[in-house]
Amino acid sequence: QRFVDGVPRQADALVRVLREDKDGSKRYTALLLLPYVASPQWLVLTALPAVRDPERGVRNEALRLLGEVQRDQPRVVIPLEPVLEALWFPTTSDRNKAGWALVHLLQAEGAARRARILERSGEALLQMLQMKNRLDHEPAHDVLALLAGEDLGEDAGAWRAWVARVSAGPR
Repeated sequence: QRFVDGVPRQADALVRVLREDKDGSKRYTALLLLPYVASPQWLVLTALPAVRDPERGVRNEALRLLGEVQRDQPRVVIPLEPVLEALWFPTTSDRNKAGWALVHLLQAEGAARRARILERSGEALLQMLQMKNRLDHEPAHDVLALLAGEDLGEDAGAWRAWVARVSAGPR
């Protein structure tokens, strides 16, 4: 209850910490508290710049928050481009959180932007699909299945052929 009451009153101060503090752990903590502010739209706008934070934990939390905000939404509330960009980030924790955000985005809008997603991040998704860790593999698999409208299973070669076929087709 303390957070429910206090965080909205301190939202401006938390945003300043997130934007300006040199200490990555403080920026991370600010992100942990910000979901206590009621507006999902405000949270998206506030967390979005943190996707490019130099601190790995801050990026990870920002991407996780974006995915959670999008989860179970009937319409898209997070922007596509930063999520696609994050699928190419250097750490697997960045990429898997971006993958889950993309899963939730596709659950809301379907495959309407399939060509754009495959053009920008098809190869990243195929690379993630081949990873051994389920945390990294599973979101890529789910994204590809949502884009394809069917599940081609665990065979990375079948998915690579599908991406090549769809990417080469008419747009």
